[in-house]
Amino acid sequence: MKTFLSLFFVTLFVWNVRGSDTLSYWIKKQNLNDLKATYIEAVICPRPLSTRFYLEIDFGQERGFLSFSDRRLAYYDGMYVEFNSRMAALNFMVDLGYEILDNQYLFDSEGDVSSQRFLMKKQTKTKEDVRY
Repeated sequence: MKTFLSLFFVTLFVWNVRGSDTLSYWIKKQNLNDLKATYIEAVICPRPLSTRFYLEIDFGQERGFLSFSDRRLAYYDGMYVEFNSRMAALNFMVDLGYEILDNQYLFDSEGDVSSQRFLMKKQTKTKEDVRY
């Protein structure tokens, strides 16, 4: 029984470590790293009744009728990615290799910022290739 439990925990540990380094982000069943689109539109939206934000990405994909969340950034298991602030979401996209070309603030009826929209382009050169 001890060997079975030991083997079980070792297998669970190895499986958990192997899965942790394969973190990937998805938009409507398409891997964000595999996008062929050069330009994307990233919209940072507040989560209702929360202080957190989510990210909607439009790269030209087809939207389903009455599917409001098919552009939202998610993990492989379908859980949506949430950010602590708008800057955290923006820094996330810059870390993935996108640069900002233009931005736009969207306001609600009370005059508060409801979301931010960014036109972004996939960088052709990595940060290591840039010389100053």
